[in-house]
Amino acid sequence: MLSITLMKVIIFITVIFCMTITGEKHEILTEICIDVISHVINRKYALCVIFDSCYLEKDISDCLESIDIPLLNINPENYKNNLDQRRIPTICDGYLIISNNSTYLKHLFNYKKTDTFQFQAHKRIIIIYDGVENFTTSPFQDVAQLQGNNIIAVDNFNRNTTGDTFLKTVRVTSVLDNKIWNIWDPRTNRIQKLKDIFEFKLWEPDFRRQNRSFKVASFNCPPFIYTNSQNEVYDGIDFHFIKLLLGNWPLTFKVYNITSYMNMYFLIMRNVHHNLEDMGTCSIWQQAVLDNDLDYTHTYSESCSTFLVPKSHEITRIWFVYYPIDNLTWIFIGITAITMGIFLNLTYRLSNEISENYLYYFIQSTRILSVGAIEKFPKNPNKTLRPILALCLLTSLIITTSYSGGFSSISTRPKLWDLKTMADMVKYDIEWGSDTAFVQADVLLSIYPGALKIGKKYKYEKSKTVQNKRIRSKKYGTAVQKLLDGYVTGSEELDEYAKKQLKILPQCYMRNALVYILSPNSPYKETLNNRVLQITEHGFVHYWINNVIIQHNMFYMYRFFENTVQKTGRHVALSVTKIQGIFYFLLIGYIVSFGVFLCEIFSKRD
Repeated sequence: MLSITLMKVIIFITVIFCMTITGEKHEILTEICIDVISHVINRKYALCVIFDSCYLEKDISDCLESIDIPLLNINPENYKNNLDQRRIPTICDGYLIISNNSTYLKHLFNYKKTDTFQFQAHKRIIIIYDGVENFTTSPFQDVAQLQGNNIIAVDNFNRNTTGDTFLKTVRVTSVLDNKIWNIWDPRTNRIQKLKDIFEFKLWEPDFRRQNRSFKVASFNCPPFIYTNSQNEVYDGIDFHFIKLLLGNWPLTFKVYNITSYMNMYFLIMRNVHHNLEDMGTCSIWQQAVLDNDLDYTHTYSESCSTFLVPKSHEITRIWFVYYPIDNLTWIFIGITAITMGIFLNLTYRLSNEISENYLYYFIQSTRILSVGAIEKFPKNPNKTLRPILALCLLTSLIITTSYSGGFSSISTRPKLWDLKTMADMVKYDIEWGSDTAFVQADVLLSIYPGALKIGKKYKYEKSKTVQNKRIRSKKYGTAVQKLLDGYVTGSEELDEYAKKQLKILPQCYMRNALVYILSPNSPYKETLNNRVLQITEHGFVHYWINNVIIQHNMFYMYRFFENTVQKTGRHVALSVTKIQGIFYFLLIGYIVSFGVFLCEIFSKRD
C-alpha cells in the first residue's frame, strides 16, 4: 500500500510540474513526464492523456498519448498495445485532459467513434486547466457528457516569478462540489493531502431519469437460471447473484425460448453486443462462441470440463465366485485343477472298486478332498501329490472363506479399475459423447496425456435415450461441467441407472471462468466488478450452489464423487457379521460329509 501511495504522489507531482511549464517547452517536458511515469509505473492500466495542442481539424487519435498508471478497480483486458510505436489503446481506463479550451473540450466529447479512439463519458476523468477562478461557471458545467463524473481541476492561485522559473502553489479542487482535495507548494515540495487524487467514487447509472431498467438476457440453463412455463425466472445461481449484484437497480429478465442451445448462445451474445440487452447469463455454455468484442465482469466462480465415467461396481455376496481375482491367483487355481485331474485319473485307474460306479467315484473324491481324508490317500508311487493336494486344499479354504465372509486378503483382493485421468479412459477403452460437437474440439485441444486419443472416441448423442442406452454398456461416459461445490451440469436428464453407476472423472480437460457478458465498452463494468468481488469474498456463490442442489432434490450428484474403489478394493477386517459365511460353508461341509457317510454305509451292506 505504501508503494502504491508513493507512485500516486509521483504521478501527481509529475503531472503538476508539467503544467507549470508554458510555451514551447511545454510539449517537450510533457513528453518527458509521460516517459518517466511509464517507466516508473510498470502496471498495465491504460490512461489516455489528451492535450489541447491538438487542432480541431486533425484526427484526435494522432494527438493522443498513452501511459501506464495504476487506476483503482480497473482490469487491463480489452485494449490493444502496439509495441512498435506508442499509440492510444482502443479503450482507455481513464482520461487525463490538459486543456482550458471549452470549444476544444466540447468537440472532444462529441467526437465520433473511430477505429482508434472513442471517448467514453462514464470513465474516470482528470481535467487539468489553469486560470479559472470560479469553478461554477467553468466550461465543463455546460458539457452534458460530464454530468456525474469525477472531475478535478488544477488552479494556480499564487504565482511568483523569479527569473525564468515559475513557482506555483497548486490547488486541486473538485468541480462538482468545489471542495479542495490537494494543495502542493513547489517551494517546499510538499503535498497537503486532503484527499487522494485517485480515490474516485464509482459511477452509478440513473435509471429513473432514463426511464428504463437493467436488461438481462437469459434462458433456461440450470443451475444458473430456472424458468417456469410463463418464461419467468424464479430461481438459480445467476438469478440470486444478479439480484444481489444490482441492488436497487430496476431489473428485467429477457428469457429466450429456443430449442437449440447453440442458437441461444449466439442470440444472447448478438443482442448484448448490439446493446439490446445490458448483460448475458449462462456463460458456462458460451465459451465455444466467445466474442472478443464483448466485455466481461470479474469471474465469480470456476467450472471444470470433465466426464462422467463408469464406476467400479461392487458385486453382491451371493455372486462372490465372479469377483475379479488377481492373475497369479487364477494361474494357481488352474494348476490346482490340472493337479486334481491327474490325481483323480490315477485314483480311477488304481481302484477297480471306485471305477465300477461313477457316482460313488465322485463322492469318494469329495471325501478325499476333506481335511480328515488327507492321511487315507490311496497307496500309490506318486507320494508328491499329498503335499500338493494339501496346499490346494488350504488355498481353496482361504478363497471360499474370504469371499463368503465378505472380507479380503492379499491374494483375494479384487482388482477394480479406477478411472482418474483421460489416460485411464484410453487404457480401459472407454468411449464418450455429447450433444454438442464443439466439445470434441475442446478435448482435442487439451494439453493432458491421452486427450488426443480419447478425443477420437467421441460419439454424437442424438437424444438422452441414446445416451442412457450407451451408459448401460459400462464402457461409455458423457461430457459434463463440474462446478466447484459439486454440481454437475448435463446430468439432470440421466436415468436412475446412470445416476447410480457413474462417477466424476477427477481430471479436467479444460477449466472455464464463470462471468457475465456485457456490451462493448459497458459503462456498468467498473461498478459491477467492484460488487462481484465483494459478493464472492463473502461466500454467497457456495451457498447458492448447495441450495440449488437441496431445493431441486439433486442429492444424487453427491454420489458422483464417491470413491467405490476404497469401499470394495480395500482390506476389510473380519467381523461377527461377516463370519456368518464361514458357518455357511461349515454347514455345507457337514451335509456333504453326511451324504458320503450314508453312501459308505449302503455300499458296505451291498
